Amino acid sequence: MAVDIDYVEYRNDKGIVALIDVTGNMEDERHIINSKKYIWNRTFVQRKILIHLSKTLGVPAYFVLHTKDLKTFHIHDLNKNTEEYTSMNLIEYENFIKNL
Repeated sequence: MAVDIDYVEYRNDKGIVALIDVTGNMEDERHIINSKKYIWNRTFVQRKILIHLSKTLGVPAYFVLHTKDLKTFHIHDLNKNTEEYTSMNLIEYENFIKNL
């Protein structure tokens, strides 16, 4: 089995600050919400590995779902309840990444 981790967010002065997996191509926020149960089933092992790696490294792990047009992002903190998420627009998401 191969598992894809999209990003290891690294800072020169801090080292690894987060592990991030991204899934996109949803049409709108409703499509994100309606697709989550299928995405969660398909990515169960992937998320389990991300959680393990994040605990081992002592950094957060995030699973991000977004629309094709990059207007809506759902950010799930994998070290918390994956049902909960923070909804962001592109500028908010860029700031979130910059501030890790």
